[in-house]
Amino acid sequence: KSPHSILKVVDEKLDCNRHIIMGRPLTRDQMLALILYTGCDCNYNLCESQRKGNYDKWKCFDYCLYQAIRKLSDKEKGEFDVYSGLNGVQLDQKNVASG
Repeated sequence: KSPHSILKVVDEKLDCNRHIIMGRPLTRDQMLALILYTGCDCNYNLCESQRKGNYDKWKCFDYCLYQAIRKLSDKEKGEFDVYSGLNGVQLDQKNVASG
């Protein structure tokens, strides 16, 4: 059995000081969704499926992720810089819809 289980990582994050200070708002499934979305390639698969209109494939994962983000948004206070971008990726004009 591997000592590096994803659920072990989830449990460690659930017990970290920042999560405790916030009042432990997340459940295990919500923390797992956050870890998978931010640390794995599943975010690309989720977004690709949704762009194609296939919402059923990821609906449980999407729900857990949404609930986690909502709960964390309610708990976080303050001002934070938010960065967004394509990291230097350029799109072909034929792939950009007008309007």
